Amino acid sequence: KKADEEKSGSEAKPSETKPSETKPAAEATKKAVGKKDAKDPSDLLIQEFKGHAGPVTQLVSPTVGPKLLVSGSTDKTIKVWNLTSNKLATTIDIGYPIQGLAWTPDGKVLGSSSVDERLSYWNAANGKLIKDTGKSGNVASMSSMTFSPNGSLIAVGYRGGHALSLRDVQTDKVVHSLTAMAPVNSVTFTLSGQSIAAGCEDRTVRFWDIAKGELRGHLIAEEGQVAAVSADGHFKAEP
Repeated sequence: KKADEEKSGSEAKPSETKPSETKPAAEATKKAVGKKDAKDPSDLLIQEFKGHAGPVTQLVSPTVGPKLLVSGSTDKTIKVWNLTSNKLATTIDIGYPIQGLAWTPDGKVLGSSSVDERLSYWNAANGKLIKDTGKSGNVASMSSMTFSPNGSLIAVGYRGGHALSLRDVQTDKVVHSLTAMAPVNSVTFTLSGQSIAAGCEDRTVRFWDIAKGELRGHLIAEEGQVAAVSADGHFKAEP
């Protein structure tokens, strides 16, 4: 009987687990349910930038040059983030809530508009003001802006004024004032630079000939407002 008990006890020992042996496994489980590794493909968040004291209203990145992300906020500042180091590179205090941001095609100059109806041009490298055009002359707030493919023109859309203006970047003169018939949400140049498109709150996208300043046509969305238009004019986005 004693021999049988000793045999039974010796057979049970391999199945016994000491507390010290379970600790690494417990830690591994705890780590697994904690914060996900940034390289985990199931984690959709790639990077998070914090620094604004108010809602972010604008986000733009240059198509050429350094990997940067620029954010504009109601806290009256523009922040330039370096996407290589994931650190804040520059903060620009505008003094008014930001309503529009746009990069020149060469990625060297950043254009901004704010609720005081000013167009400003900034050196993207050091955040210094290059020039300020003063008030735009339109009593309505600016809603969006973009540079032409060759950088010679800047288009500005307005919400309250139901209008779109084309200005010469060098002289600051208005080349064309275009009537959109509805608040403008977005403006986009075609890749050729020969036409400008405006997405409006009345479910339309209107196209103008830049040289003549004449309306070429319009598209009507099935429902909702038009939030954006692709550069080739073939696709639109609805909120």
